[in-house]
Amino acid sequence: MLYYRALVAGLDELPAANSAIRKDIDAQAAKRGWPALHADLARVDPAAARRIAPLDAQRIQRALEVWRATGKPLSALQRGGEGSLPFALQTFALLPADRGELHRRIAERFRAMLAGFHEMDEHFRTAPFDRNLPVIMGLLAVWYTDFFGAQTIAVLPYERYLERFPAYLQQLTMESNGKSVTLDGRHVDYETGAVFWGEPGTNGQHSFYQLIHQGTKLIPVDLIGFARTLDPLRDHHDILMSNVFAQAEALAFGKTPEQVEAEGTAAALVPHRVFEGNRPSNTILADRLTPETLGALVALYEHSVFTQGVIWNVNPFDQWGVELGKALAQAIIPELENTETPALAHDSSTSNLIRRYRAMRSDRAPARSKKTS
Repeated sequence: MLYYRALVAGLDELPAANSAIRKDIDAQAAKRGWPALHADLARVDPAAARRIAPLDAQRIQRALEVWRATGKPLSALQRGGEGSLPFALQTFALLPADRGELHRRIAERFRAMLAGFHEMDEHFRTAPFDRNLPVIMGLLAVWYTDFFGAQTIAVLPYERYLERFPAYLQQLTMESNGKSVTLDGRHVDYETGAVFWGEPGTNGQHSFYQLIHQGTKLIPVDLIGFARTLDPLRDHHDILMSNVFAQAEALAFGKTPEQVEAEGTAAALVPHRVFEGNRPSNTILADRLTPETLGALVALYEHSVFTQGVIWNVNPFDQWGVELGKALAQAIIPELENTETPALAHDSSTSNLIRRYRAMRSDRAPARSKKTS
């Protein structure tokens, strides 16, 4: 799904035939404000309006564009049936009426994504280590994990189309290097794969950035930004990117007690407003989120993970750790479905959970109507 959404995000801007629609919507927004346009959307497509915030300009614009260009509500198209389109396609771009043209464009962009993969593959294969991005990122991950005790790494994209990119990296990184046994079967006596997590930076700044900046845990972060946005809206992108650069600066250099005092802060509050700095971060700045860029970005992390695996002497290409739970579930399924009380041979906790689940399910089962003769 990550690939698919980014492919769609990489489609050309709206067809020229719809440029007038976009300009008119922008003009209406400038004159009346986005909440008023949200109210317009609520009248023609209440279901879509309920899922879109009154100030979410980009999604309001997309939904109104779909309505005015196709005469169909976005929500109706998303429900399926005749004329329905995949959710991601409708959310991120209006499509040409010719589905063959659509398929051709997506195929082009898929090949472009593969080209991005290949470009990073070649960079990893040929670049000297001191200028090799995957090697440097991999070495930094090992450095902070094994020598500074970092348990997690945060990936913070400042691009809404990459909102699920950290979740993708969780599978890539932790399934690959979440190992405690070396290639030759010996238990390690050092830390291996870190926990990867993250959210779009605009969300994270108002939640977990507090801990990253002033907490007691060292959390290296990757900040991802783009010089050009897929959804230009006045000066919003410059404001967004200013936060990328500001966060990197704040993490690196912090704010000293002297600087806080110089702002006239009350003495009792000075310790609370000091930022220690010296918190590690990488800033990845690309031109624009295109299929090529996405391919290169994914390959960057893939080769970084491989680099870490080589240093830790673990096999990033197996995944035995995901199998045990699935195998045990196969034995539990019939114990949950059995109409008779099963004999349970699990540990006491698991057996009691199964019994409680069966009892709760039975209590909530709808009463069966009695047949009448």
